[in-house]
Amino acid sequence: MFKYKDFYLDIFPGYTPYQWGIKAHNRPWIEEVCQFKKGQKIIEMGGAYSLLPKYLSEKYEVEAWIGNDFGKSTGDSLWSRWGDPEQLPNKYPSIKYVFEPFGNYSEKYPNQYFDYIFSVSTL
Repeated sequence: MFKYKDFYLDIFPGYTPYQWGIKAHNRPWIEEVCQFKKGQKIIEMGGAYSLLPKYLSEKYEVEAWIGNDFGKSTGDSLWSRWGDPEQLPNKYPSIKYVFEPFGNYSEKYPNQYFDYIFSVSTL
């Protein structure tokens, strides 16, 4: 159904606008169900290199965040193939990045701040 609604994201490594899998199917579902409005605050947990928050920020003028530790807490070097995550804030200045797990209850994640918290991979 969503594939025919012209829901496309910018191409990025490992994903194309025409690739349909768990993440690709969940992205348009999130957009439709949440019915985003200008000024809302959203965060994709575990989003890593996701461009969904950028897309939503540009389309709906929401304040978009990504929370992911990029394997730092586990020593996982999996992310090295995608590029240095510390460069993402400069590459995508419209997105706010928090480089630590959500479960750490860090003050970097403001309390009672977000209108929507979602994780594309776990729907």
